[in-house]
Amino acid sequence: MVRDVTHVEEMLKLKALDQHKDMLLASVTHELRTPLNCIIPMMVDALEDNQVPAPIKENCLKPTLNSARLLMNIVNDILDFSRSKHKKLRLNFTEFDVFEKLSEIVQLFEIQCRHKGIYLAFDFSPQLTTQMLNDKDRLGQIIINLLPHVLCVDT
Repeated sequence: MVRDVTHVEEMLKLKALDQHKDMLLASVTHELRTPLNCIIPMMVDALEDNQVPAPIKENCLKPTLNSARLLMNIVNDILDFSRSKHKKLRLNFTEFDVFEKLSEIVQLFEIQCRHKGIYLAFDFSPQLTTQMLNDKDRLGQIIINLLPHVLCVDT
C-alpha cells in the first residue's frame, strides 16, 4: 500500500514554523519590555522633578513618556496577539477620561505635524461627557493607527 504523506509533512513543517514564530515573539517582546520598564519610571521621575523647567517637561519629557508608553502598548499588543491565538485574550475595561487620552495622542503627533506645517487639534463639545468605560489602551491604539492615515492626506 502506497500513501501520499506530502501534506502531513507540510503540516508538520508549518506547525514547527509557527512554534518558532511564537518563541521569537516572546523573545522580542521580552527584550523590548526590559528597557521600557527602565525608561518609563525614569521619565515619570523626571516629570515630577521640580528642578526641570516646565517647557522641557511639556515639550520633551511628556511626549517621550507617552511614546515609551505607546511602545509598551505595542509590545503588549504583540503579546495579546499571541494570547488571542490561544484564546486567552482579555480586554481591560476601566473608566477613564477620553479627553485626557486624546490629549496624550495628539501630543505624540504634534512634532511631526509641526514639521509638515499642519496644526493638529481636537475639540469636545462641553455637552459631552469625557468619562468613558472602555479598554483605554486598545482605544488609544486604534486612534494612533488611524491618525497617520489622516495626516498624510495632501490638501
